[in-house]
Amino acid sequence: MEFVSAPDSFAKLREQHNRRSEGHEVAFPYYFEDLQETLGGIPPGCVRQLAGLPGSRKSTYAAVEAQRAAKAGHSVRYISVELTPEEVTARLVASEAKVPPAAWVLGMPIDSDSEKRAADAANSCGDLAIARAQNVLFEDLEATFSELESTARKEEVFRTPGVYIDFIQALTIGDNGRLGLQERVASSIYQLQELAATYQVALTVVSSVARGKYDALTLSDANEKHGPQQFLGESPERLLLGGSDFLAAGKQSGDLEYALTASMALLRVQTERPELQGFVVEVLAKARYARTDGLRWFGRCFGADGLRMLDEEEYGHLDEWLTGAPTLTVEMGTDTPEFVKF
Repeated sequence: MEFVSAPDSFAKLREQHNRRSEGHEVAFPYYFEDLQETLGGIPPGCVRQLAGLPGSRKSTYAAVEAQRAAKAGHSVRYISVELTPEEVTARLVASEAKVPPAAWVLGMPIDSDSEKRAADAANSCGDLAIARAQNVLFEDLEATFSELESTARKEEVFRTPGVYIDFIQALTIGDNGRLGLQERVASSIYQLQELAATYQVALTVVSSVARGKYDALTLSDANEKHGPQQFLGESPERLLLGGSDFLAAGKQSGDLEYALTASMALLRVQTERPELQGFVVEVLAKARYARTDGLRWFGRCFGADGLRMLDEEEYGHLDEWLTGAPTLTVEMGTDTPEFVKF
């Protein structure tokens, strides 16, 4: 343990602020403009969670975001436990190619224009590399993080490199595979957090959801008990306390959320209404550093035209389906929550 005096610490803080405010050090970017505006990117050395139910498109979201960041000049490493590099690539080109990943994997017809867009998207990735690994050695991870920092430091502008782990519950580091699930996740996240902080890498962990929490992350009109009105319309207080309900639903370990700088939960909209097909609600459940106060949720669409934000009309349809629950931010620190439109 090494103590640093307050004056010395402040001197380093000021130097860091100057680098970032003057554009010499750039945070790792979020895919969506609304998140980027709210959070300003993932700072060097920070950890972000992307959680959700099976089928909520977590891997597609992560892969597309990785492609966008690499295209912007950030070095990126994507470590997948389940998917092959080819399967990850099918997801990262999905939005620009406007072709669903299944078309590539299942050999479905793809027209020449779409294939060209996919090739252009892949070729524009810059320094993005993908690996499939379930068990990794700490030394190998450290070498990866160290190489990313070294490469980024050689540039005039330090563009924060990024590492994606997809997904954290299935990853084992060294011999921690002998531990139970909760202990293994805790062991892995703390080792990864230490590497991210040491080598100034932005780390994203894709996280599955505990089966006992499936109902808590379901937006469905299939039944009254777990319908949208019960979830949001009649219970807006569930959005308070820094998103604790969402944070709890998205974890498999009592330690995971403590390591996070930011946490997002993807809630898939389950309805027969055609105007809401492909919609996902992204909840910002935790944000240690944000440009604006309050818990927020954002509308997304995974459709034939790729991954995108909802437009104003689509937000209107979603508002209506959510039985009057507004597209909102919850202002914290007041006795009565105030719900306001973006």
